[in-house]
Amino acid sequence: KRIKDIPIIYAMVSNPMSILSGEKNITGVSMNISAEKQLTALLEVSPDINRIGLVYDPRKTAHLVDEAQSVASSSGIAVVSQKIYNSKEVPSAIKNMKGKIDAFWMLPDTTVITQETVEYLLLFSFENSIPVLTFSDKYVNLGALMALQIDTLDVGRQAGEMANRIISGTNVSNIPMSPPRKAILSLNLKTDKRLGISVDDKIIRKSKIIY
Repeated sequence: KRIKDIPIIYAMVSNPMSILSGEKNITGVSMNISAEKQLTALLEVSPDINRIGLVYDPRKTAHLVDEAQSVASSSGIAVVSQKIYNSKEVPSAIKNMKGKIDAFWMLPDTTVITQETVEYLLLFSFENSIPVLTFSDKYVNLGALMALQIDTLDVGRQAGEMANRIISGTNVSNIPMSPPRKAILSLNLKTDKRLGISVDDKIIRKSKIIY
């Protein structure tokens, strides 16, 4: 951020919007799949969802929650969100959602996500038949129902295309920051059965990673 006279392109940076503050020489590709794509994937897997829970640290992922609430509202989905400022607050925030949500949307928030909180969330999911949408297949392997995650190879391509535009004469300030354009769907079919959800065969065939 101290460099002001050289174009900078980032890739594989978690929540860049929480780091940047209007720098004109920085652009890049975030690690966050758009809320619209995530919600669409969740509803394809489990179409009866009407209420989604979110726990977040407003210092880190408020912009993701704003986007999620906007997209959910346009789809007629209610978002039950809970702010936290310390990972120790996460279990009680999740517990308070019992009976109020049909699914949980795990955000890439480093305050929220710890080994202990993930274990608590997955236990809550199994005990209350609440599917969990997450951002990484490693949590699907642990028991979350599904993840929509970035295609890292294509993120590199996107960043390279931005670099080519700058080299060809486009000012970096005219190249907007972008979300990843491709996403990889992973599913845990053991969790699917445990939660009593029957995922359509078409969705299973679309999945790149299945546990």
